[in-house]
Amino acid sequence: MTESKLDTTRRIRAELVERWPALFNEGKPVPLAIGIRKTLLAAMPKVTDELIGRVLRSWCFRPQYLAALTAGADRHGLEGIVGTVSEEAANLAAEQLHTLQTHLAEKAKAKREAVQIEEARQAEAKKKKAEQAEPPKTKPPAPPSKPKPTPPAMPKAAPVEPPKPSGPVIVVKKRRLPPTS
Repeated sequence: MTESKLDTTRRIRAELVERWPALFNEGKPVPLAIGIRKTLLAAMPKVTDELIGRVLRSWCFRPQYLAALTAGADRHGLEGIVGTVSEEAANLAAEQLHTLQTHLAEKAKAKREAVQIEEARQAEAKKKKAEQAEPPKTKPPAPPSKPKPTPPAMPKAAPVEPPKPSGPVIVVKKRRLPPTS
């Protein structure tokens, strides 16, 4: 199985850190000597120029390394201190650091916005799914209708009493007749 370019770059970088820890210190990088690429090629004959270039690019464009390039700081080579960082190199590094930080900030902002858009999309999809899963709502009750008119009430009649006679009252009693044989 062949090693990917990224894996190869990482492996060579780890080898540089192991062989020259004062030069390739992950925690506190130091400015490297101008022309260190040729020196590293001579010290590592099995490594290609292209690979050394990739490793140095990945090392030298890190924010920590760019921040270490201040005017007057010592430049280091395999044999120790070999010069100082010029004002021009320090200004260029500061400009590159600013560009890198701006790019990283924009990238982080775009990622946050993409996450927010995705979260909103998922929330909307969840809401639609919930609406579809709800049982259909029944019709709302009809507004109260006007009461039906009732027919006018009939006045109650007073109880009717038989008319009172104007003269003497004769009461007739019925009698039973004896049976005839």
